[in-house]
Amino acid sequence: MKLHMLNLLVLLIFIFNPGILPKLNAALQTDSLSQMISRSTSDTAKIFLLVKAGRACLYSDPQKTKTYIDSALNLSARTDFPYGRASSLLLAAAYENDIQGNLTKTRQYLGKADSMFRKEHSLRSMEGNGAVLHTLAVTYQKEGNYLEAVEYYQKASRILDSIGNKSTLMKTYNNLSSLYAFFSRFSEAERYARLCIKLAEDQKDEHLVSVGSITLAAALIQEHKGSEVKALIQRALDIAARRNDLYIQLLCDFNLSEYYRRLEANPALSLQLAKKALRFAKNLGNPFEISRTSLSYSETLFEVGKYDSAGLYAEKAMAYATKAGYMDLEQRALEMMGRSDIRLGHAALAAPLLEKSLMLRDSVFTQENQQQINFLETLFQKEQREQQIARLEQDKSIKALVIRRNHAIIYSLVITLFLVLGIVAYLIQHANQKRRFAEHELQLKEQQLIALEKTQQLIATQSVLEGEEAERSRLARDLHDGLGGLLSGIKLKLANMKGNAIISREGMDQYDHALELLDTSIRELRQVAHNLMPESLIKFGLKVTLSDFCDTLTTPSRQVKFAFFGTEKRLEDKLEIAVYRIVQELVNNSLRHSGASETFVQLVQDENRLHLMVQDNGKGFDPGSLNLSKGKGLANIRSRVNSFGGTFDISSSEGSGTEISAEFSL
Repeated sequence: MKLHMLNLLVLLIFIFNPGILPKLNAALQTDSLSQMISRSTSDTAKIFLLVKAGRACLYSDPQKTKTYIDSALNLSARTDFPYGRASSLLLAAAYENDIQGNLTKTRQYLGKADSMFRKEHSLRSMEGNGAVLHTLAVTYQKEGNYLEAVEYYQKASRILDSIGNKSTLMKTYNNLSSLYAFFSRFSEAERYARLCIKLAEDQKDEHLVSVGSITLAAALIQEHKGSEVKALIQRALDIAARRNDLYIQLLCDFNLSEYYRRLEANPALSLQLAKKALRFAKNLGNPFEISRTSLSYSETLFEVGKYDSAGLYAEKAMAYATKAGYMDLEQRALEMMGRSDIRLGHAALAAPLLEKSLMLRDSVFTQENQQQINFLETLFQKEQREQQIARLEQDKSIKALVIRRNHAIIYSLVITLFLVLGIVAYLIQHANQKRRFAEHELQLKEQQLIALEKTQQLIATQSVLEGEEAERSRLARDLHDGLGGLLSGIKLKLANMKGNAIISREGMDQYDHALELLDTSIRELRQVAHNLMPESLIKFGLKVTLSDFCDTLTTPSRQVKFAFFGTEKRLEDKLEIAVYRIVQELVNNSLRHSGASETFVQLVQDENRLHLMVQDNGKGFDPGSLNLSKGKGLANIRSRVNSFGGTFDISSSEGSGTEISAEFSL
């Protein structure tokens, strides 16, 4: 009986303190390294062993890692070993980033390590520089600086690819997958996660296999594809058990909780797993994971109706996110706090929280970030094209060497010209033919290079424009469905209160005036949403939408007329949106700057051609002065036309109005 109770007590200790078992196993794993450190007689070897041992227990026993870091730094300073100190600082940066969540200290350590690696010109120092750049990219990604993150991932990949290092490239694919998932681009997220897993399997890197499996599972959960999720997480759990990796176990429980909450509709099991993940995160001490798991636990509590507890855990998540600078987690936590307050009947407390959440969301999902994600979408193709360009450059160099060699042959043959005239003449002719053939091939390669570069620029321009339209659509939808619905709800609430309240005549007038202002706000908001992305363009096409657009701008003092000629049929969505934006920009420019009393929009649609013309009777301008203008309106229009292979023409002079036309092939 006593033995049974003792076993039960040990079991309870492991259940309520999940960090004990990984730490005991990690101690066994690093025991041989500790013995090697104690027996080592070489300071240089001892430093490398300290760094290796620190990495081995980073996620299972972080405090022990900190001890190894301090020992390695002290020994490197005493022995004046810069590379050893740089490697120790790189481990210290990983500790601050992954365990402490202190991004400021992380960058300080990375800066010192980078300067030391640069002093040593070797393959190992290049590998160190690549690791520094990759870790910097991770810090920018955590902060929400996605453009900087992409730039540093690319820099790291270029360095490490040049020396044949594939380990960091796997991490880059994994982190790009997380970026895509964050912006709800799940197909791209899935593709990069699978690339990470494939490369990790080829390199036999179990840790990256487990990380990639979790990242892929997370993307599939958000995409509502549940068939592979359990197998992927189980694979990661098996690897974590073999490696005694506390951090991977945390991520597995976190994503299993999300799976049962989102796909299986099992809130009880989801709540249990979320609570377990939160215990792992607290044991690990990483602010990012504590904030993220607290928020997940809050969302699960909200779904089971525990709004008080949901708000409390959301507030804890926000405190960690605000302190560490994780803007997207702070935005989600504020939203959950506001939603909980609404369910608890505290509408006055909820309003400022939801307003701040909306502002943070707009900061995270800016147009620049959307354009960046479209850039990420072409990154993989761009890398492939760059490799093709590099091969063409190599071929070009080879051809140039062939030409120089042939010239040398010609010069040598001249010396023997009088000895074997017939043979020399033949050889010269043959060599000249080879030279011309080589030059012709060289010209072809150069033309291919130019064509590839133009194609790459066109893809980048189209991606930027698609990102801009996606952002306009999202903003229009958020304004109309989100804020518009909220304002309508407020109006309905106020209208219901009117019949139950006793208000003086003067107060009633003010009350009615407030309702009128609210109606005006709703109309203005819907007009803004319509301008961002008119529904009629999606439903009825260019002719109806442009006619409505011109009618809304017509007043007694200014006329905006529209005429359509030709065959009316729907075009490709992207082309219709581009033509609408061009007309919108040109007409607005005419109304703002030309002083015209009449603006005429004409659209001619043939079987294979679409011609657009916008005329006004305004004051006109000198087209030659466009380069001196600081505005970018016409430049943006020209970019849109070029992205579809169209032509663009401006005809204007001072005092005689303006005519601008664009033409596209269908």
